[in-house]
Amino acid sequence: MAVRILWFLPVVLAVITDLVAAVFVRQNQPDYPVQFVTFQIVMAGAALLVAAPQRWLRLVAFLVLLFGVLLAGMSVGMFYLPTLGAAGWIMAMRLSDRATPSFLDTKPQNGVIYTESELDAMKYR
Repeated sequence: MAVRILWFLPVVLAVITDLVAAVFVRQNQPDYPVQFVTFQIVMAGAALLVAAPQRWLRLVAFLVLLFGVLLAGMSVGMFYLPTLGAAGWIMAMRLSDRATPSFLDTKPQNGVIYTESELDAMKYR
């Protein structure tokens, strides 16, 4: 359970980054640009998608975060480097997760090809 909470670490970092970036932009510009608000929403949404269960969606979210950092460059993009690093760490950590069969697969079924990790997980049920 505690590991699943870590999946949302990039979102927490993105929200903190958004608040800090809003303070810096607000100090340097009298009006808050709409493009920057859109950028912040996209970056927070992409950080949230890193916690998605589908691998392809996590990859797309990571690429959006990466391109957002590169697009914003030195102005605001550098604030999102911790978010990008946390997203990469979470993705790497979730790639190494062992596959576990569903609760219905307590015994191997005939005609189903199981991976070694699934067979190992069935042994300990």
